[in-house]
Formats: sequence, C-alpha cells, structure tokens
Amino acid sequence: MTPEFNISSVQFHEAPTNVRSTGLLGWVDLTVNEHFRVMGLALRRTADGTLTLAYPRRLDGQGRKRTIIRPLDDDTRRRIEAEVFRHLDNATDTGKLNVSLNDVSDHSRRASESDA
Repeated sequence: MTPEFNISSVQFHEAPTNVRSTGLLGWVDLTVNEHFRVMGLALRRTADGTLTLAYPRRLDGQGRKRTIIRPLDDDTRRRIEAEVFRHLDNATDTGKLNVSLNDVSDHSRRASESDA
C-alpha cells in the first residue's frame, strides 16, 4: 500500500539569471500533509530538457555531501515531482509564477503517465 501524502503551499524562488544556463531554475518550498515544511528543493532542467527536483545536501566536517531529505524510492520521487510540477503549472497558468517553465505541463503529464 502506497502511503498518501498531500503537497500544498508550493512556492518557487527563481535562480539568478547568471546561473540558469547551468540548469538551475530556482528553488521550491512546499508543505507535506499540512504539518511538515520542506525548503530548498532545487528545480533543475537536465541536459535533455527534463525538469527534476534535487534534494538539499550539506557538507559534513570531512567535506562529504550528506543528503538532508529525500524520497525513499523512485515511485515516491515521481509522485512528488508530478504534484510539485502540477502546482507550478497552475501557478504559471494564473500568472503567479515569474519564470517561464514552458515544459512543466509536458513533464507533469509524463510523470503521471509513468505512474500508471
């Protein structure tokens, strides 16, 4: 049985123009099940044009990267991305998003179709 979760209060913070060429479009903050706030998910465009979320990491005392939060499996990652991209798509349609993410709709559809 797949646990249910609800993602709400999705906010997008646009990356500076000079770093967008690296694929970093900005950062996403969201609320899970109205009780848990997740901040600093990086919204990236991969080399093939796919949108993806990258989860925050920090460097430990030995300089190793340590993931702070991440989905436990690929199915959960796809579900989170589909829900976040749906929120971003809605924000784009209503003029609430100040950056062009023209393939959010296509990516949301691909993520949803891969879940079926």
